[in-house]
Order: sequence, then structure tokens, then C-alpha cells
Amino acid sequence: VVALALFVFACGCEKAKMTQPGEEAGGPSEALEAPAVSGSVNVANVTFASGGKSVNVPVEIAATDEERMKGLMGRAELPFKTGGMWFVFPEDMNDPFWMKDTVVPLDMIFIGSDMKVVDIKKDTVPNSEEKLFPKVSYRYVLEVAAGFAAKNGIVEGDTVVYGMGPSK
Repeated sequence: VVALALFVFACGCEKAKMTQPGEEAGGPSEALEAPAVSGSVNVANVTFASGGKSVNVPVEIAATDEERMKGLMGRAELPFKTGGMWFVFPEDMNDPFWMKDTVVPLDMIFIGSDMKVVDIKKDTVPNSEEKLFPKVSYRYVLEVAAGFAAKNGIVEGDTVVYGMGPSK
């Protein structure tokens, strides 16, 4: 299981560094809705409370420096069993993300330590090296297929709940 987890995380997206850009790439599938996840310890669920409804997204977790650096880089689509990648940082961050080596557009949803959406970068441009700076500091970032935020009514200020394990 651990070896499989390392393999899965070895294919990903990367946060751009302020001094030397890192790579933030991702590849969502064309579907805007996340499929159900079955039985992996390397997944979690991110649920948005948006406009009186809940939107659940099964995600891969990128919690270590290595996992965050790799992220979704080089993938042509999001993994079959998840709807996105959940980046977890040990402290609030101000660093930009970018789309270098990402072949498909993403929505990047920046979430503060209070678990509220603080910014959304919608429909990012594949393979772009433009640095995408969030409006304010963030603690988490969710990368999903481009169009996901608009389709599901996700907006700044929405509340986010994060839970370990596969969806039930």
C-alpha cells in the first residue's frame, strides 16, 4: 500500500517557488464531477458547503514537500479514483502556483487555515509558466478539473470540510 501510494504521488503538480519556480501542474479528466473512491488510505474527501448544498470531492493528498513538488505534473487527466488533488501545507503560504508541464486546464481553489475558500483561479492555461498568485495567504489548495468551481457554485467564503479515507 505504501509503495502504491508513493507511485501515485510521484505523478503530479507543483507549487511555484518565489525564487526558483517549482512546477504546479495538474491534469483533470474532462468530467467535472468526481467519481466515487473505493478503499484507499491515500485519499480524503473535501466537501464544500456552497449555496445551501454540499459538494463532495474525493482527492489524492499531497502533504509532504516531495508530494507537493510533484503534485499532478505530467498527468493527462486526474486519477480514475479521485476528483482532484488536495495540497496540505504546514503553515500559511503566499507562494504562487503555475501550470508548467500541465496538459489540461484546472481550477485551483485556495483555502485558508479557517477552512474558508479565499481565492479561486479558474480555467488555468495548460503549460503556462505564468505565476498564479492567490489574493491572500492559504493553507490548502484543491486542484480540480477546469469548470468545476463554476459548475458547482463554489465561491470565495464557502466553508470546506476535510476528512480522511474514501467516501462512503
